[in-house]
Amino acid sequence: MSRRLLFLLPFPPDPEGLHGASRMTGQLLERLADRHEVAALYLRAPEEPPIAPGLAARLASSEAVGRPSLRAGAGIRRNGRRATGLLAGRPLWATDWRVPELGRRMTSVVAEWRPDVVQAELLVMGQ
Repeated sequence: MSRRLLFLLPFPPDPEGLHGASRMTGQLLERLADRHEVAALYLRAPEEPPIAPGLAARLASSEAVGRPSLRAGAGIRRNGRRATGLLAGRPLWATDWRVPELGRRMTSVVAEWRPDVVQAELLVMGQ
């Protein structure tokens, strides 16, 4: 039985990615797309590459939502966000990846595409 699966990811998935989590999620989506309709809604910093083109072609949908850069030049703004997050009781990692637009896009994708399952990968996506 084929299902519609929506994945929420903290970075662009890539089956041949440079870091383990990108590679793992890319390979997972690639394999699941063999038997299911799979969509990905993922966060992407300006310095990150887009989703792997071969993977994007296999998915029903893929959409990037911009997130702030974590590079050194973004330090003052990042420190301000972190201080605000700590006061709100959020872990630093969740604060660094907190993007309110992600919730709006997810609500829209769920309403339009109607997935059977929504999977948030990694703790940081619990934002």
